[in-house]
Amino acid sequence: MESVNSYLPEPSLSPTGMFNGLVDLVSQLGKVSVPGAGVVQDMGFASLLEQQRIQQERMQKISMISNIEKSEHEAKMAAIHNMRVS
Repeated sequence: MESVNSYLPEPSLSPTGMFNGLVDLVSQLGKVSVPGAGVVQDMGFASLLEQQRIQQERMQKISMISNIEKSEHEAKMAAIHNMRVS
């Protein structure tokens, strides 16, 4: 059994390929180099996170309303179905 385990593939621990490039790109989106200062500063990352939080909250509210309306519709349809079957 030990010989079989030696041939099983091991997952890579370091990000490679396109995913690594994507991670680097995303990490650089909120940063800009300031000429003359030689420093990389964060420009609006906190505001982007706040906008994301607001959008997630909106989507949760929309989802909740949709689920309530769906439940009401299904309850009405069940009553109609029960009248047809009787």
